[in-house]
Amino acid sequence: MNVSPATVKKFRSWSNIFPLAWVDPEVYALIQYSCDFPILGGIAPATLNELVESECGPLLVFRTRPGQELPHRAFIEEKGLGRYVPDKDRLMEILQAGLSPEAKQRFLDRGRAFRDDQARRAAELPSLVKSLYESTHK
Repeated sequence: MNVSPATVKKFRSWSNIFPLAWVDPEVYALIQYSCDFPILGGIAPATLNELVESECGPLLVFRTRPGQELPHRAFIEEKGLGRYVPDKDRLMEILQAGLSPEAKQRFLDRGRAFRDDQARRAAELPSLVKSLYESTHK
């Protein structure tokens, strides 16, 4: 991994926190399955779905890009899949306190509800497309 010596020294006492540089998709998938919860410096729909599917959460969003990512951040909080924590000191408190089994279970339950809703909506899509097509081709 490409982590600077200064970063390693700074976080040496944190045996359970691993700051990572950009990694390829295969490594990223393994990380998702092995970590307790991610700290995100940005959030996009594909990332959200991957993390929920791999049961990697709750999500801690430290930063978002202005504009396009603001609705994603609101969605995560609205659905109870994670929270936005822009304050470094507060983020540190959360990390040091760790993840309770109850918080993990809430994420899993809400993630399951999110996946079920997505599956229901996907199942409705063919009939919606058919009705739109029929309404424009009479």
